[in-house]
Amino acid sequence: MNYKYIPFLTLIFNACQPVNECKDIDYGATSFQPTTQSPWPYKNWEVLVFKDSLDHELKFIMDYLPSSTKGFGRFHDPMRTGDCAGEAEITGHLEAMSANFRTWSLPYKLECYYYVDHKIIDDKPIFYESMITKIYYDDDSTYWQLNFSHITNYRGNEPYLQNIPQFYVYEDHTTLNGKEFNQVYHTEDTLGGSLYFNHELGFIAFKQNGKPLWVLDRFE
Repeated sequence: MNYKYIPFLTLIFNACQPVNECKDIDYGATSFQPTTQSPWPYKNWEVLVFKDSLDHELKFIMDYLPSSTKGFGRFHDPMRTGDCAGEAEITGHLEAMSANFRTWSLPYKLECYYYVDHKIIDDKPIFYESMITKIYYDDDSTYWQLNFSHITNYRGNEPYLQNIPQFYVYEDHTTLNGKEFNQVYHTEDTLGGSLYFNHELGFIAFKQNGKPLWVLDRFE
């Protein structure tokens, strides 16, 4: 046997092998996990009525309905390990919904977002659910904003989410302008502004620096 042809034949064989093609990995659509009690507090067309300590009223009207905002948004993250690092993406769609409120007597706006979130661990997504609450004050001379987010459902992924920063305080019970509320999340800014929220009622109170504390009185 003439062995001088073997390297040439080996080269031809290797050239015919299929190239490892990098393709995106799509995880499809991930919805909210069914629970006995949803953390989402709002229904369509609700009006929020707040009062200050002098019994003045401030009404917020819903201008974006939760039913009209509910849907799925796409995520895409690059692969970071293996032969396809930087060449392919991890993709999918995550469920989300929101509600926005505004008042016409003062330039305040409230926004609440509820969504499935994700984190990539070893090029695989883990899923959890979060909520963001925001308040704005915006007129010709003053702009003020305060917001915070919190996880509403770890979906069994607590070990992977312990290092996510928390910019809020949780209280089992609190009293605001003489009204009592349970299971309250709240945050404050350095100037004395504050925002309060729970899953039963949604926005329950807010305060801008130098202005009254407004506390939820009722729904209409």
